[in-house]
Amino acid sequence: MPNKFENALVVLCQAYVAVLLFVTGATLYGPDRWWWAGLNMYLPQWMWALPTAVLFPVSAWYSWRVRWLLIGVLVLVTGPLMGFQWSFGKNTKTSGHSLRVMTYNVQLWADLSLEAIVSEIDAANPDILCLQDARGGESRRLLTRLARWHVVAHGQYVIASRFPIAKHAIGGLSFNRDRVSYLRATLDIQGTPVEVVTTHFLTSRDALSAFRSLRSWPEGITLMTSDLANRLSQAERLANDLRGVATPLIVGGDLNVPASSIVFEPLENVGLRDAFGESGRGYGYTFGHASKFRHSFVRIDHLLISSHFRSTRTFTGGANASDHRPVISDIVLENVLN
Repeated sequence: MPNKFENALVVLCQAYVAVLLFVTGATLYGPDRWWWAGLNMYLPQWMWALPTAVLFPVSAWYSWRVRWLLIGVLVLVTGPLMGFQWSFGKNTKTSGHSLRVMTYNVQLWADLSLEAIVSEIDAANPDILCLQDARGGESRRLLTRLARWHVVAHGQYVIASRFPIAKHAIGGLSFNRDRVSYLRATLDIQGTPVEVVTTHFLTSRDALSAFRSLRSWPEGITLMTSDLANRLSQAERLANDLRGVATPLIVGGDLNVPASSIVFEPLENVGLRDAFGESGRGYGYTFGHASKFRHSFVRIDHLLISSHFRSTRTFTGGANASDHRPVISDIVLENVLN
């Protein structure tokens, strides 16, 4: 007969699983629908597995009935909650023009090492490069290093291409009184026009800073709620601008949200797909390594592609040059052979 301690342990584990299922459901449904889930999406999700460090050895000693339940918890956390992705590839054979695309928040405003950033770009050797936060004291030197490319730049944005740039434009993503833009260019890839966009959505840095002090939590909740709404507004404005684009389309940028965010819904509705979701393996984390945790734990930088492309491999670059890892994707501008 189970004793009272064992029964209490079972109830505790069941409550833990119930909380995890609730958090996972909110994360998969769209974490930015609620401020608390929005806050959680910027935290290392492995933290939700920490109670198993205590519960598992205790349950193994006193109650083997919950052992498999806790193993299921680890699967839940390391799988959907942490955003694990494993692409098995496509069954269709493809042919077309192979391209490598790279998006990179280079954080040049922080006066980081230009040489390290250039080395990261050189190592990836992309055909199309989308940069964000390419401003600050090193921005002119960076443009000089891209002199052999076809380049357009505006504000924090740079689009560099191995192919000619036929034209470019600046779009608006402003909200409230904040003036925000994105950069758009039309490339000529062997006679095919390809639209490329580089963008940078609103950060929740101020809201996250407010949550560090219990006294400022009311301010943090207010900021987080407004940030979530403003970021969705930016996505809707960008989607409206791109809705009429019939040519192949690539969007690269720091969207400041993971792929489970509802911010992706307007972009998906105009036919864009997450390249890492299609061809990535693992977690693809791009941000967090400059924090006290010293490792990347959230995927907020993304490459989105239209149905004209197939992504064959998507991965992240190194963490030494910037607060963000770059995202690199091998894609095919293709004809699909059934």
